[in-house]
Amino acid sequence: MNRRTFLRLGTFGPALLALEGLAFGPPPARAGDRPEPEMLDAGLREILGAVTERMVDTGEPGAPSVSDTGAIERIEQLLAGLDREVVGSVKLLLRVVDLWPAVMELRFRRFRSLSDAEKDESLEGWLTSRIALRRQIFFGLRNLAQYGYWTDGSTWPLVGYPGPMIGSRV
Repeated sequence: MNRRTFLRLGTFGPALLALEGLAFGPPPARAGDRPEPEMLDAGLREILGAVTERMVDTGEPGAPSVSDTGAIERIEQLLAGLDREVVGSVKLLLRVVDLWPAVMELRFRRFRSLSDAEKDESLEGWLTSRIALRRQIFFGLRNLAQYGYWTDGSTWPLVGYPGPMIGSRV
């Protein structure tokens, strides 16, 4: 990594901190705002889907898949409520995560084309990196993945959550 690339990645600090401190809950609604459909192009959705699948994999038989929960669409709704700079940074970081194994780990394949074990190994590298920026990227993407997956009611039984008590008939 050269100096210019390092400094360019350093400008994403505020975006990473925004994602790292992401509170779970619906995105704030603003008067007159409607979420843009498909904030991410097909390639970015595929990368986000691959990352999300590995970060929320429970290993439980019968656990809903990421596509069954609509996690990617939910993440896109969240991104629609964030500042455009943050969204642009997320898009760039998804591309970096996708290319990282090919360039930095010498696997000569993108993240989305790795086996599940290789994806886990690559993500472990992000989690345990000595470089704080890589760890921040990991935690930001993990927060997005967790938000997208676990806010769907079909995942709640996996953790023993019966659902909200308000409005339920007990």
